[in-house]
Amino acid sequence: MPAQDTSARAALLPSDAIGASSTSEISFTKSSVNVTCPLEGSNINNKRPFYVRLWGRATGGTTTNLTIKLYYGSVASGTNLATTGAIAVNSVSGNFFLEAMVIVDSTSLKLQGLLKGWVNATAVAQAFLTNAATSVDPSVEGNSFSASAQFSASNAGNLAILDGFEVVEQ
Repeated sequence: MPAQDTSARAALLPSDAIGASSTSEISFTKSSVNVTCPLEGSNINNKRPFYVRLWGRATGGTTTNLTIKLYYGSVASGTNLATTGAIAVNSVSGNFFLEAMVIVDSTSLKLQGLLKGWVNATAVAQAFLTNAATSVDPSVEGNSFSASAQFSASNAGNLAILDGFEVVEQ
Protein backbone atom coordinates (compact mmCIF):
# COMPACT_ATOMS: atom_id res chain seq x y z
CA MET A 1 0.00 0.00 0.00
CA PRO A 2 1.42 3.41 -0.92
CA ALA A 3 2.28 5.85 1.82
CA GLN A 4 -0.30 8.44 2.70
CA ASP A 5 0.70 12.03 3.24
CA THR A 6 -1.50 14.74 4.62
CA SER A 7 -1.51 17.43 1.98
CA ALA A 8 -3.83 19.87 3.71
CA ARG A 9 -5.32 20.40 7.15
CA ALA A 10 -7.96 22.77 8.37
CA ALA A 11 -6.77 25.60 10.55
CA LEU A 12 -8.79 26.82 13.52
CA LEU A 13 -9.20 23.42 15.20
CA PRO A 14 -10.73 22.30 17.40
CA SER A 15 -13.86 24.14 16.38
CA ASP A 16 -16.19 25.88 18.77
CA ALA A 17 -18.97 23.68 20.17
CA ILE A 18 -22.13 23.88 18.09
CA GLY A 19 -25.60 22.47 18.56
CA ALA A 20 -27.13 23.64 21.81
CA SER A 21 -30.73 24.77 21.46
CA SER A 22 -30.99 24.49 17.70
CA THR A 23 -32.24 21.98 15.17
CA SER A 24 -30.74 23.92 12.23
CA GLU A 25 -27.79 22.70 10.22
CA ILE A 26 -24.76 24.62 11.51
CA SER A 27 -21.32 25.04 9.92
CA PHE A 28 -18.37 24.22 12.13
CA THR A 29 -16.70 27.51 13.06
CA LYS A 30 -13.99 28.93 15.29
CA SER A 31 -14.60 32.44 16.61
CA SER A 32 -17.36 32.90 13.98
CA VAL A 33 -15.03 31.94 11.09
CA ASN A 34 -16.02 28.87 9.05
CA VAL A 35 -13.60 25.97 9.39
CA THR A 36 -12.50 24.86 5.91
CA CYS A 37 -9.97 22.39 4.58
CA PRO A 38 -8.19 23.36 1.35
CA LEU A 39 -8.07 21.08 -1.69
CA GLU A 40 -4.42 20.97 -2.71
CA GLY A 41 -1.63 18.51 -3.37
CA SER A 42 0.34 17.00 -6.22
CA ASN A 43 -1.49 13.65 -6.37
CA ILE A 44 -4.84 15.38 -6.52
CA ASN A 45 -3.71 17.01 -9.74
CA ASN A 46 -2.44 13.63 -10.99
CA LYS A 47 -5.93 12.13 -11.13
CA ARG A 48 -5.27 9.75 -8.23
CA PRO A 49 -7.68 8.92 -5.41
CA PHE A 50 -7.36 10.94 -2.23
CA TYR A 51 -9.17 11.04 1.11
CA VAL A 52 -11.08 13.80 2.86
CA ARG A 53 -11.45 13.02 6.57
CA LEU A 54 -13.16 14.78 9.42
CA TRP A 55 -13.67 13.74 13.02
CA GLY A 56 -14.75 15.05 16.35
CA ARG A 57 -16.91 14.51 19.42
CA ALA A 58 -20.51 15.00 20.27
CA THR A 59 -22.95 14.93 23.15
CA GLY A 60 -26.70 14.58 22.89
CA GLY A 61 -28.29 16.58 25.67
CA THR A 62 -31.56 14.68 25.27
CA THR A 63 -33.06 12.03 23.00
CA THR A 64 -31.71 13.29 19.67
CA ASN A 65 -30.03 12.30 16.43
CA LEU A 66 -26.89 13.86 14.99
CA THR A 67 -26.15 14.30 11.29
CA ILE A 68 -22.64 15.21 10.10
CA LYS A 69 -22.18 16.44 6.51
CA LEU A 70 -19.14 17.04 4.29
CA TYR A 71 -19.34 19.70 1.57
CA TYR A 72 -17.23 20.67 -1.40
CA GLY A 73 -17.25 24.45 -1.06
CA SER A 74 -19.22 26.14 1.70
CA VAL A 75 -22.09 24.68 3.68
CA ALA A 76 -24.30 27.55 2.47
CA SER A 77 -23.67 27.19 -1.27
CA GLY A 78 -21.47 24.14 -1.88
CA THR A 79 -22.18 20.53 -2.84
CA ASN A 80 -23.18 18.12 -0.06
CA LEU A 81 -20.82 15.24 -0.85
CA ALA A 82 -21.28 12.93 2.11
CA THR A 83 -23.51 12.53 5.14
CA THR A 84 -23.63 10.20 8.10
CA GLY A 85 -27.41 10.34 8.09
CA ALA A 86 -29.23 10.89 11.36
CA ILE A 87 -27.72 8.70 14.10
CA ALA A 88 -28.80 8.57 17.73
CA VAL A 89 -26.74 10.30 20.40
CA ASN A 90 -29.46 9.99 23.03
CA SER A 91 -28.14 11.69 26.19
CA VAL A 92 -24.64 10.26 25.64
CA SER A 93 -21.22 11.44 24.52
CA GLY A 94 -19.28 9.79 21.73
CA ASN A 95 -17.19 10.56 18.69
CA PHE A 96 -17.77 10.78 14.97
CA PHE A 97 -15.71 10.16 11.85
CA LEU A 98 -16.57 10.71 8.20
CA GLU A 99 -14.26 9.84 5.32
CA ALA A 100 -14.67 10.23 1.59
CA MET A 101 -12.28 8.53 -0.82
CA VAL A 102 -12.57 10.63 -3.97
CA ILE A 103 -11.03 11.34 -7.33
CA VAL A 104 -11.34 14.23 -9.76
CA ASP A 105 -10.18 14.12 -13.37
CA SER A 106 -9.52 16.72 -16.02
CA THR A 107 -12.06 15.22 -18.45
CA SER A 108 -15.25 15.09 -16.38
CA LEU A 109 -14.20 17.64 -13.71
CA LYS A 110 -16.39 15.63 -11.31
CA LEU A 111 -15.42 14.88 -7.72
CA GLN A 112 -16.78 11.38 -7.10
CA GLY A 113 -16.09 8.49 -4.76
CA LEU A 114 -17.13 6.55 -1.67
CA LEU A 115 -17.98 7.51 1.92
CA LYS A 116 -17.90 5.67 5.24
CA GLY A 117 -17.74 6.51 8.92
CA TRP A 118 -19.53 6.37 12.25
CA VAL A 119 -21.32 8.41 14.87
CA ASN A 120 -21.35 7.28 18.51
CA ALA A 121 -20.26 3.70 17.65
CA THR A 122 -22.92 3.32 14.94
CA ALA A 123 -21.40 2.56 11.55
CA VAL A 124 -22.14 4.52 8.41
CA ALA A 125 -22.04 1.88 5.70
CA GLN A 126 -19.76 2.47 2.74
CA ALA A 127 -21.74 4.02 -0.09
CA PHE A 128 -21.28 6.16 -3.17
CA LEU A 129 -21.08 9.89 -2.41
CA THR A 130 -24.39 11.63 -1.90
CA ASN A 131 -23.74 14.02 -4.83
CA ALA A 132 -20.93 14.56 -7.31
CA ALA A 133 -19.35 18.00 -7.28
CA THR A 134 -19.05 19.22 -10.87
CA SER A 135 -16.74 21.72 -12.56
CA VAL A 136 -13.99 20.92 -10.04
CA ASP A 137 -10.62 22.15 -11.27
CA PRO A 138 -7.99 21.15 -8.69
CA SER A 139 -5.41 23.41 -10.33
CA VAL A 140 -7.42 26.49 -9.29
CA GLU A 141 -6.44 28.01 -5.94
CA GLY A 142 -9.06 28.38 -3.26
CA ASN A 143 -11.03 25.14 -3.61
CA SER A 144 -11.97 23.78 -0.20
CA PHE A 145 -14.17 21.49 1.86
CA SER A 146 -16.41 22.40 4.80
CA ALA A 147 -18.54 20.49 7.29
CA SER A 148 -21.69 20.85 9.37
CA ALA A 149 -23.63 19.23 12.19
CA GLN A 150 -27.35 19.09 12.88
CA PHE A 151 -29.27 17.76 15.88
CA SER A 152 -32.87 16.56 15.51
CA ALA A 153 -33.99 17.88 18.90
CA SER A 154 -33.19 21.17 20.58
CA ASN A 155 -31.42 20.96 23.96
CA ALA A 156 -28.92 23.20 25.72
CA GLY A 157 -26.73 20.12 26.37
CA ASN A 158 -26.27 19.26 22.67
CA LEU A 159 -22.77 19.85 21.38
CA ALA A 160 -20.60 18.85 18.45
CA ILE A 161 -16.93 19.77 18.13
CA LEU A 162 -14.80 19.22 15.02
CA ASP A 163 -11.35 18.07 16.16
CA GLY A 164 -9.76 17.16 12.82
CA PHE A 165 -10.26 17.88 9.13
CA GLU A 166 -7.73 16.92 6.45
CA VAL A 167 -7.05 15.95 2.85
CA VAL A 168 -4.77 12.95 2.56
CA GLU A 169 -3.06 11.91 -0.65
CA GLN A 170 -2.78 8.23 -1.46
